Formats: sequence, structure tokens, C-alpha cells
Amino acid sequence: MASKTISSIAKELNLSRARVYQIIDMLDDNEKPLKDSNDRYVIDDSAVNAIRKYYANSNTKAKQEKNVTN
Repeated sequence: MASKTISSIAKELNLSRARVYQIIDMLDDNEKPLKDSNDRYVIDDSAVNAIRKYYANSNTKAKQEKNVTN
């Protein structure tokens, strides 16, 4: 299981690193990636999937709200 970096996830989803950190903060505790002894996130495949899922859901919700207001 390869660990990814915040930067690589941000690039993959076309987001800023700050937005990836915001998404991680919004995840449920059981979905958040763990931190290592250097206080850096260890992002495994399940954490990447949780980040993608949250981003997809929030992106869809924003589009739906935009359509309702127009």
C-alpha cells in the first residue's frame, strides 16, 4: 500500500493543498488519515478514497445549489 502526499492528491483533484487539508478536517474521525511520529499525515488508499468521495459530494452539492438559485 503506497502512501500519497497532500501535494499529489491536490494535483490529482486540481485543488490547492489548503483545500485538501480542509477536506481532511471535515472527514469523520474514522475516515481521517493518521499522523506519523513527525506529525505528517500518512495517507493510504482508504484515506484517498474518503477525500475523493467528500470532494465529489461537496462539488455536486454546490452545483445543485447553484442551479436552484438560477
